Amino acid sequence: MIKLTLKARPSTLFDLSNLLPETLQGKSSDEIAAIEIYSGRRTLQTGDVFDVELREDNPNLPEVQFSGDLSRASGVGSNMTSGRIFVDSAVGNRVGAGMSGGEIQINGSTGNDTGVAMAGGTIRISGSCGDRTGAAWPGQKSGMNGGVIFVDQDCGNLTGSRMRRGVIAIGGNAGTFTGRDMRAGTILVAGSCDASAGDGMIRGTIVCRKASAPGTTFRKGQTYLPPVIPLLGSWLNSRDFHGCDGLLSETRFETWFGDWTHGLKGEFFAVSSV
Repeated sequence: MIKLTLKARPSTLFDLSNLLPETLQGKSSDEIAAIEIYSGRRTLQTGDVFDVELREDNPNLPEVQFSGDLSRASGVGSNMTSGRIFVDSAVGNRVGAGMSGGEIQINGSTGNDTGVAMAGGTIRISGSCGDRTGAAWPGQKSGMNGGVIFVDQDCGNLTGSRMRRGVIAIGGNAGTFTGRDMRAGTILVAGSCDASAGDGMIRGTIVCRKASAPGTTFRKGQTYLPPVIPLLGSWLNSRDFHGCDGLLSETRFETWFGDWTHGLKGEFFAVSSV
């Protein structure tokens, strides 16, 4: 394991996208300390910001542990392909953006664009996330294209927007336009969504506990237990995420299918109040 302990938080935002498990593996502490990171217009070296400690390394699974307040740090795990990252504090924007493999575990909340455009791997957040979790970059057609995002608390707006594959599981509430223009994939919300959820969706599944009825572009279905619900519950248990246990133990769901402008292939399930 490579442990990076923050000496003093820079006065401006700083980018940690260069500090990935696969790029740090096999390097000496001096080599890691010399890697450049960016803070505003300044270029710093890792050793200027972090104390570097090398522990017994698993050559098959590189690990990086960040310690200290990273709430002003962006790009943690951005574009990572393998290994593990652990952070013991809140983190800023772009956690796991574009990642294709590996695991990121954040013991705190994250900013905007968590897992944006990711293609694989796992992100676990013990707190809340900002806007555009698992969504597309502004102006891009495709969002999250694989992988899993687990969030213990709430997510902001546009969660899963233009999502193509993968799973986003949220233990709290979701903001507006959850799953907007969703192409495929699954979004689980243990709390509430509003009527904007699934707006313009083409395919995919959204499951939530409480929701306003979707807009007029959705067709109402029957109230029953969709077969996918217990399967999702078993799968999440196998991945050791329990934030949606209460949601997926319910037995009656109101169902809608939409958006009708795209052939009614998207699924929206909300726990029945009857």
